[in-house]
Amino acid sequence: MDTFDFVIPLSLDALQESTSTRQYVVYNISTSKEIPKKIQEAQVAFRQDGPHFILKAQNFDVLYSVLGGFGSVDGEFRQRTWELLLKAMSKVTAELALLLDEGDMSAKERHQWLNVLKMTTYIACNLTESFENEYNKPSTDTLVLGKQGRKKSARKSDDGTDWEEERNRMLVQLFSVLQHPLHRLWEPPIMEEDFVNLIANCCYKILESPTMNLARTKPTRDSIFQIIGTLVKKFNHGLACSLKLMQLLQHFEHMVVPCAQGVILLIESFGITSVVSEMVREIAKVDARDLMKDTSGLRNFSQFLVEVSEKCPQVMLPSLSLLVNFLHEEASGMRNCVLSILGSIVLKVLSGEQLDPKSRDLRDQCLDHLEDHIHDIHAFVRSKVLHIWNDLVSEKAVPLRRQQQVLKLTLGRLKDKSSHVRKSAVQLLTAFLKGNPFAAKLPLEELEGQYEEELKKLKEMDPKAALDLSAEEEDKPQVEKTVTGRELWVAMLPEVVAIVLEVVDEGGTDDDDDGEDSLEEDTSLNDAVLEIAEALNSSKIRRAVKLLECALEMFHGAEVFGYDPEIHPSKAYRKLSKDEELTDHQIRHLVVLERIFLSAKEMEERKGQTNEEEKMEEDKKAEEEEEEKEETEEMRAEKEAQAEVTKQKLLVNYLKDSVCFAKLFNKGLPVLCQLLSSKHVSDVLEAVQFFVTGDITKQCLTLLWERFTKTLPDTTDDESLAGLILLAMCANSEAHIVSSNIGVLVNSGLGERGLRNFTLVKETCTALLKLSTTKPKTDDPNPPNRFDRDHEIFERLTKILLEGLNILEDRQYSPMAVEAVSLIYSLAEHPDLICGEILQEMSKIMLSYHTEAPDLASDGSQPETEEIKVPVGILTRFFVFVGQVALRQLIHLDTYVFSELKRRNYLKEEMETEKKKKKKKRNTRKSLATSASEASMIRGGSQDGDIDEEMGLTGAVADDMEAEYIRSICDTEIVKADNLLTLVKPLIWAVCTNPAKYADAELRTASTLALAKFMMISSDLCEDNLQLLFTILEKSEDDAIRANIVIALGDLSFRFPNQLEPWTPRVYARLRDSSPKVRQNTLTILTHLILNDMVKVKGQISDIALCITDDDPRISGLAKLFFSELARKGNALYNVLPDIISRLSDTELGIEEKRYRTIIGHILNLVQKDKQLETLVEKLCHRFQATVTTRQWRDISYCLSLFTYNEKSIRKLSENFSCYADKLYEPEVYEFFLGILASARKLVKPEVKVLIEELESRMQESHEKGVEDENVLNKAASAKTKAKNVKNSEKATKGRIRGRRRKESSSEDETKTEEEEEEEEEEEEEAEETRSQLHPAHRQNKENQRMTRRSGNMEKPHKKKVTISTDSDEDNGKVSTPPKRKSGRMSHVKPLSENSSRLSRSSRRK
Repeated sequence: MDTFDFVIPLSLDALQESTSTRQYVVYNISTSKEIPKKIQEAQVAFRQDGPHFILKAQNFDVLYSVLGGFGSVDGEFRQRTWELLLKAMSKVTAELALLLDEGDMSAKERHQWLNVLKMTTYIACNLTESFENEYNKPSTDTLVLGKQGRKKSARKSDDGTDWEEERNRMLVQLFSVLQHPLHRLWEPPIMEEDFVNLIANCCYKILESPTMNLARTKPTRDSIFQIIGTLVKKFNHGLACSLKLMQLLQHFEHMVVPCAQGVILLIESFGITSVVSEMVREIAKVDARDLMKDTSGLRNFSQFLVEVSEKCPQVMLPSLSLLVNFLHEEASGMRNCVLSILGSIVLKVLSGEQLDPKSRDLRDQCLDHLEDHIHDIHAFVRSKVLHIWNDLVSEKAVPLRRQQQVLKLTLGRLKDKSSHVRKSAVQLLTAFLKGNPFAAKLPLEELEGQYEEELKKLKEMDPKAALDLSAEEEDKPQVEKTVTGRELWVAMLPEVVAIVLEVVDEGGTDDDDDGEDSLEEDTSLNDAVLEIAEALNSSKIRRAVKLLECALEMFHGAEVFGYDPEIHPSKAYRKLSKDEELTDHQIRHLVVLERIFLSAKEMEERKGQTNEEEKMEEDKKAEEEEEEKEETEEMRAEKEAQAEVTKQKLLVNYLKDSVCFAKLFNKGLPVLCQLLSSKHVSDVLEAVQFFVTGDITKQCLTLLWERFTKTLPDTTDDESLAGLILLAMCANSEAHIVSSNIGVLVNSGLGERGLRNFTLVKETCTALLKLSTTKPKTDDPNPPNRFDRDHEIFERLTKILLEGLNILEDRQYSPMAVEAVSLIYSLAEHPDLICGEILQEMSKIMLSYHTEAPDLASDGSQPETEEIKVPVGILTRFFVFVGQVALRQLIHLDTYVFSELKRRNYLKEEMETEKKKKKKKRNTRKSLATSASEASMIRGGSQDGDIDEEMGLTGAVADDMEAEYIRSICDTEIVKADNLLTLVKPLIWAVCTNPAKYADAELRTASTLALAKFMMISSDLCEDNLQLLFTILEKSEDDAIRANIVIALGDLSFRFPNQLEPWTPRVYARLRDSSPKVRQNTLTILTHLILNDMVKVKGQISDIALCITDDDPRISGLAKLFFSELARKGNALYNVLPDIISRLSDTELGIEEKRYRTIIGHILNLVQKDKQLETLVEKLCHRFQATVTTRQWRDISYCLSLFTYNEKSIRKLSENFSCYADKLYEPEVYEFFLGILASARKLVKPEVKVLIEELESRMQESHEKGVEDENVLNKAASAKTKAKNVKNSEKATKGRIRGRRRKESSSEDETKTEEEEEEEEEEEEEAEETRSQLHPAHRQNKENQRMTRRSGNMEKPHKKKVTISTDSDEDNGKVSTPPKRKSGRMSHVKPLSENSSRLSRSSRRK
């Protein structure tokens, strides 16, 4: 037991082989059947011997056997092994803590404990990895169900243990054992690297688990990085840690956040910053081309560095010189990463006014890089930089002298071609406006006037100061930049590289050099460096290179002349060397020269700053000495005057900057206004956000109220109205603005001013409507807030509505009446009574007009009715009011009354529950509906509810009863019972049905809208008047009436879909209306109904496709948007595509070929799924067989040419070759198919190219044969024409002879003579000879055409239109049949059977 050394193996199997006599070797490998018994023996040994039990071979070997056969060992004994190891690690930690603290162990005892530690830790770490591998294996649910099989909760083992908790227990033990001075166990006292790597690799293995990025594993991540931090801090694991984290980031996407958080923990808890520097150094060594190839690794590196820089930006400062080099690489992701790091450093490290000159210079360099990349070549980089500037401006981390330059560059990005960049630019401008450092207001004229006035005062106070200010304004740029030492070196670098290539060889400099450029023998290292720096500053580069060569020989090994190829990058030098290759010796010269030059420049800057500070101190002392002297009154006056001049100068400078800032913003305002009309939604939203920037204060609201009430003098009516509109807009977010000023609104908006200005009344009603609730709560114990019917609001509105009925000069009465009725129904208790009284009074006003006595009847009696002549304007307003009352009554019942019934039922149930005091929770279902219509929809769609919902039927039954009650009232009470609306209905119907008598356009518009609103109430009334409504839609010549009816039909389709479904084709017909407004409304309504599944997509969808090429760009845009949205709804677009292609290619439609291709091109580009494209290819190939015209062939082949072909699509094209082989003689069809094969050849695999070449040869053969057959047909046709001309002349001669002999005139039904039958037989024989020479497929096509011409004496050819079947159930198997024709028109056509019999007879004669 004491004579062996345990050596940590590189692999598990290596422990079975020995390399020395003292090395421990495993000899006894236990089988899975032997392991349970031996594990029990090991447990007994542990209880007896403690942690030393593992030194016995049988105990270690059985634990080793568990590792080797982990998969075959029973789960119970694996868990027992795990528990044994946990106890052993705990015991080892506790006993080693006592022994190592005492420090009086013998060599033998130390050796035993070292073996115990290494053997226990080895088994523990490897067992942890085995359990981890088992845990990360995909479960059965994952393999079957995919991603849905794995739940977010922790997965437990078969025996119910939670591995994540067990894993944490082992990590705690490993961390605990590392806290003790374990290195004392080794001789010499240095912990061997294999032991460090054993624990570290176990931690890295756990980090590879995909669950490490979840929130629940944070304790595990913290424990792992605490272990790694201890290894780095105590046992020199830093470099290995950096390399391993690099590998994890490169291969595991989920490691970005865990690695970043872990590195931040190392920095904050252990003070380890070298890991980040090493990782940045390793990333910098990677070739840029390799980074571009490994996009996943590049993305992970970038995200990791950004995460770390946001939390610990100071760690990135030492690595900035390496990171900046990535700004010149092609990888845009790394540029974004570096720029984000620069922004974080400036924001959190280099911001503030207390920066030293070096930090200020570094900040300016970072800001210069950010400024330069506002014009980056990549749009995403430009957008990212603007986001960074936005953060800097918001946190006030940008110096004032730089803000105007950044603002100017941002204004240029408003016209960027990328919408993302424009959006970021507007956001940055908004940030500038919010944090405006110059002036709270930006009226340019006022600022310029104030600036000129203050500048004039400064000139009067001190003309010299004013002149100095003007000169400073002309000479100084807006952003003062000092040339840094690095910038000078970059400018000199090409010349330096050229001289180094010329002077420095691998073996040294030339031997013929003069002694002037060499160092003396007694020159010190410091003097040599100073001479080299002086030569570089004097642009004597050749001398500096030669001096450096001498210094390298004299002071070999000096630190200042050190060079490491791995640390110092040489990319910049190699780029400038052009064709010549730089050697390592030459690169060393360049690196050392750069170091000396930059160090000298830095020393000069420090020296200059020191001199400046000393001078300032001397000046301060001098001023203090002067102050100590006695001052005369004149000196005091002069000093005060100088102080005033200084203050005035500061004020003038401030105003000058304010004017410049305002000018820049005024320059950008027109561009921002243009963005409001942009096609991109993001542009519009950001522009709107810019213009509404700022909070509305109480003072602003007070000013608006004063404008509205005309409390402020000289307030016009338009200003008062504008103030009211703005107050209503503010009330959208803060309703108390209106609720606390109801009296003001009533007195000013509904008072005497309201009688003279109906627009003011309308906007007042709009503002008061902000008090209403759109969806009343059904579980609120308090009823909704409503006013009594005798409230002043409704009394004032009643007065205005009645007295304003006769004021026909103000044409805003109708929109005002609509808003007034909406307000009454939204805020009044019993609104139907209020509106009923108003309706009665309006009727009295109309009845009070003069009544003319009609003519007497024929029998001298008086007629039963009298005609009343009411002004058209009054009747129009009456219809508007009545229609709105009917509609609002429906909404009132459907929403408010329904919600109130549910609320009362809810309160009743609550009271009953409290009385019964049940202990168990009630099983009631809370109603989700907020209206009767919604309740019916929920009831119809809730058939798949779970058992709990089916058992809790109280809420559902209540909803059904309440909804049926409301629906019965709408159907039987509102417009059918004995009430005012029922009495008005015949009057509306009379005006709608007599357009000749009631010819006024506004009256007919109002009556039609009123009819439509009445139809919204009752399904019976809707069904009875649909014919009338569609008649008006088709016959009316007024565009406004047709446009309004279309909108009303959309609402009716939503409310009564079953009644409107048969009329859907009539709605589609309005897409061909002559009015653009009607077409636009129709398309909008159909889009809404189809996308919300209120109307089934039928054959008329092709009418919407025709709108893609509409002359009105708004209609065209709406049609394109419709198909784009339809393509997102699963297979909806794919299902209707065959029908669209079929109808658009129909010859009867007569659509132009160019227009057809525009429409189909847009629609087919929206189909992206490969399976759908493959099916469409097959269906379109089959469609060739149902076509007879070359135009249809070209259309189908054009559709096929739009697809992107894969291997399966090409095979479909080859399998269906016979469908289109006889059409390839058409040149354009042939060209389309050749284009398909040419495009497919670039995309498919090499083995498919053989199939493409075979298909191309078959196409070429069919094309050539088809062209040859067509030429034969043309020649035969010309010969036939000549022969026919000869026979016609002979026939005419014989006809004249027969005419003389014929005694009776022949009728139209006389049969043909024998000569004519012989002629027809001869013609058929000639045609049959021509057909026999054709290609079989082409012959069949010609036969079809001949049969079609046979029936050409019909008025229209009877063609059967076949629609391509789709995968959807609703369209599968449908065939569109032709419209029915009258039998009288077909009486002279011979049946096809007769033609076929004649054909067979001629063939028999043949």
